[in-house]
Amino acid sequence: GKCITQKNIKELENQQPVDSLEKSGLAWGLYRAGVRGIHSPQGISICVNLLDTRNNYETRLGAANFLMRSPNLELDDYLEDLNNSARSDPAPGVRMATTRTLGKISLTKAVEYLSEIMAKDLDYRVRSNGILALSHHNTDTAITEIINALNDEHLNVQIAAASFLGNSNTVNSEEIFAIATKTENWRVKTLLLKAVVNNSENKVIYTSFIIDEFYKSGNPYEKAGMLSALESAFDEYEFIKTRLFNSDTHVLSSAAISTLAAMRRKKDFPIKLEKEFAKLFEESFELNDLAVLGTASGIISDPDLNYKRLYKDYSFITSAKERLSLPRDIEALQIIETALAFFEDREIIVPATAFNHPINWDFVISIPGNQKVLIKTQKGDILLEMLINDAPGSAANFIDLAMKGYYNGKNFHRVVPNFVIQGGCPRGDGWGSEDYSIRSDLGPLRYRDGYVGMASAGKDTEGVQWFITHSPTPHLDGRYSIFAKVIEGMEVVHQIEVGDLIESIELSDGV
Repeated sequence: GKCITQKNIKELENQQPVDSLEKSGLAWGLYRAGVRGIHSPQGISICVNLLDTRNNYETRLGAANFLMRSPNLELDDYLEDLNNSARSDPAPGVRMATTRTLGKISLTKAVEYLSEIMAKDLDYRVRSNGILALSHHNTDTAITEIINALNDEHLNVQIAAASFLGNSNTVNSEEIFAIATKTENWRVKTLLLKAVVNNSENKVIYTSFIIDEFYKSGNPYEKAGMLSALESAFDEYEFIKTRLFNSDTHVLSSAAISTLAAMRRKKDFPIKLEKEFAKLFEESFELNDLAVLGTASGIISDPDLNYKRLYKDYSFITSAKERLSLPRDIEALQIIETALAFFEDREIIVPATAFNHPINWDFVISIPGNQKVLIKTQKGDILLEMLINDAPGSAANFIDLAMKGYYNGKNFHRVVPNFVIQGGCPRGDGWGSEDYSIRSDLGPLRYRDGYVGMASAGKDTEGVQWFITHSPTPHLDGRYSIFAKVIEGMEVVHQIEVGDLIESIELSDGV
């Protein structure tokens, strides 16, 4: 599936598996081809048939992910089969995928089925995927179901619903504002306030409320959410600009530049502010902040915005590049290089990313093969089993940092419902790293529930940030090093939210 072409896809589809292992191989082979856009009606039919619960979990999971993640599939004829899988499969991982696949079906009956799944499925991850599926059906019923999900018992479902509404242009501002003012969770509230501002013609009353809430909060992540809520409030760009140039935390400066970039990309952006924003982005390079440099470089190199006509002198980009160093600043450097290539009308020169922190094999050998690590958080404990034999460099690096207390007191800065929780950033905003990188450990492991991987900006750029998956995420396989798995505390993983504290990470004997 990784190397098949559209021309010879039949060679894969015509395989006749004789046992469960071969069926699993066929399902995942079709998946690997499908995510590259290589598929046919025959392959769709095969994968729908492989959803039969008489097949093993890995077979059904591969087939379900083919149907969910392959682009441009014609699935209307399989509505009943997909609904049956989404409602009846004993494995949540399969139900998650087929539930989300229902969002690809154009028939109005799919919305009815999704509504029933949202009401009955006990696994919040399935309901979160129900939100994603409903978001593809632009009907009043679908929107109502998503708004109703704001009352779901699990916070991550509420966040999934609020995330969709925050980017929607079809909601009633007064209705959503009334809900937002009664919402206790700051992340749900800020996402809903973003929806309010996006959909309101008279924004002043709402933006005043948001700015008041900003000043009341002592949580930098909540403040960042309030800034993001203002991305359609063009009259408040000076307020956001002030946060950019006078922030005392990386979380806020990152949020400010991201909000200004999103504001500039709005279709109704006021042309009278164009030169002001060009000046603002140029001046932001002087902050020499990684997140600011990366985000500003991304916006000024957007061909649709054509900043070439506004910057006759772009030496400020070159100067910023010269102040960065590898491998620490690789992510920002990649984006700045893209910007320079844009202004100079040349090919992008990919920065070298060779790791500079070789594996300490003596240290690796000293680590027991079944070493456990305990992550203590404000929500509870998470126990990991290190996969030292599968990912020696990554596992040893993580253990070394933990033994030095590196992660103590840091935050989980990123949480995507039914995807991952991510932590370990020294800046707290996802742009942080140290003055070294390690080699990638891309072995034959596959991401399933509770697997721990290294965050990266490309091969051999890993360092200190890591993530834990909520559910199977096969699209990460072979791209991000897996070095541990959760063996206790998945209920805690599902409760972690943005800003939650990592109290400590320490070696453990386990149970």
